[in-house]
Amino acid sequence: MNRAAVGARIKVSVTTPSGDRDIYSTVGSGGSFGASSLQQEIGLGKATAIRELVITWSSSGQSDVYEGVLPNQAYAIREGDSKPTPLQLKAIKLGG
Repeated sequence: MNRAAVGARIKVSVTTPSGDRDIYSTVGSGGSFGASSLQQEIGLGKATAIRELVITWSSSGQSDVYEGVLPNQAYAIREGDSKPTPLQLKAIKLGG
C-alpha cells in the first residue's frame, strides 16, 4: 500500500483571464526535517477557477476526477474517494 501517494500524478485544469490551461505536479518522496513535505501545494497563478482535478495513482494506475474544487482551499484526498474532504487549516502569523 502506498499511503503517502508517492509517484501520484496530479493535473489541475484551470480557467485564467488568458484562457484555459493545465498545471501538473508529481508527489515526491518528501524530505528530512520538513524540507519537502508530502503535502502538495500547487500554485494556480492568475486562475479564476478550477475546472477539474485529476489524480492518477501510482500504485493502481487508476485516475480519480474531481469537479467543484475551489482555489485557496486545502483538501484531503484518498485513492477512490468520491469527493475531496475540505480541511480547515489554521493561519500562522509570523513576525510578531
